[in-house]
Amino acid sequence: MARGWPVAETAWARLNALGAAVRGAAATTGGWVARWLDGSVAVADIKHRGAWSLSLPAFCLAAPTQSNENVNPQVLKRICRELKKLVQSPPEHIKIHINEDDITDIQATITGPEGTPYEGGHFKMKIVLGDSFPSGPPKGFFLTKIFHPNVRPGSGAICVNTLKKDWKPEYGIEHVLTVCKCLLIQPNAESALNEEAGKMLLEAYEDFSTRAKMMTELWAKPKAGDKALLSSDDVMAAQTKRDLQDGAKPVSKKEKKQKKAAKKKASGLGRL
Repeated sequence: MARGWPVAETAWARLNALGAAVRGAAATTGGWVARWLDGSVAVADIKHRGAWSLSLPAFCLAAPTQSNENVNPQVLKRICRELKKLVQSPPEHIKIHINEDDITDIQATITGPEGTPYEGGHFKMKIVLGDSFPSGPPKGFFLTKIFHPNVRPGSGAICVNTLKKDWKPEYGIEHVLTVCKCLLIQPNAESALNEEAGKMLLEAYEDFSTRAKMMTELWAKPKAGDKALLSSDDVMAAQTKRDLQDGAKPVSKKEKKQKKAAKKKASGLGRL
């Protein structure tokens, strides 16, 4: 078989996102072998210089996009490693969302910690990596509306020292997510982006707690049929739990559909 097998060429074409450094290495080597290994892809140079491998999660092989094509290849490799770890061993109450078309689009959902005004809420957030990352800090934004001293109303921008003066290059995505989760436990009124929330936190905590709970209930609590927060199985489980608590017999999907059709038919007859 000649050098430059089609499967290797395909894998290599998709690895262009790793940038000029890796492309340069490919130009000086011979054939490539790509194979799937436990959800990752190993690309090995099999020429005379010996074999080396680059193991990446499968989602790291997406074609480069306009937003990540100029990202340093070493930074992309680091992001891949961190995301793979977060998927395999997610931190408590944090769920990472992988964008297979753009791995630099980092989003996650944080479940509100117990004993806080945010308990039971599902808060979606986004981490934006700047051109200077990891030397410079990323930026964090809550996509779910939240009443919090350290979150700017409207934009959802997060203010925390870790993402400013206390940032260190060795900090990773997991550390940022954990810090943001801790903000839900212990808000900091001294660096408030929401002045009203910061003032209420210091002067009238009960009022602050009531307002934060109301916003959590309104914007962050899963509702039946809300696919953005819950799967259909989760919705059915929640409905069944409510039915049992009310002393009612759980209703199947088929029965619910029949009841809905009967109600619609009765409504139509009533207008005749």
